[in-house]
Amino acid sequence: MMRRKRRKKKRYGIWLICCLVVMVTGMICVPWIMNPENFRDEKNKINSFLYRTFEKDSYHAKSLLMVDRSNDSVFLSKREHEQQLPASLAKLFVIEYAYTLSDLDSLVKVNQEVLLL
Repeated sequence: MMRRKRRKKKRYGIWLICCLVVMVTGMICVPWIMNPENFRDEKNKINSFLYRTFEKDSYHAKSLLMVDRSNDSVFLSKREHEQQLPASLAKLFVIEYAYTLSDLDSLVKVNQEVLLL
């Protein structure tokens, strides 16, 4: 009878230690896993498998449209015809502020270093 009680106590102790190890590991690893940069290659592989297309370091926006305003050619587009919710007010205020500071028809030269960021 005493042996059974000791075995049960050992089992509970081992089970408790295992739970604590899992909890501590989770508390350490989950914040690291939540960063999108850490598993970018794996996410690209999963997306290429699911959607049958490979887009390395694809843009994570719901929709995207980049247009050359000089000849109206489309550089990059993603779900440009789907209706989306408007951007946050902070983003709209930044756009309005930028509009007051500069001419939107002006050309901006960009270095290659900036494009690689």
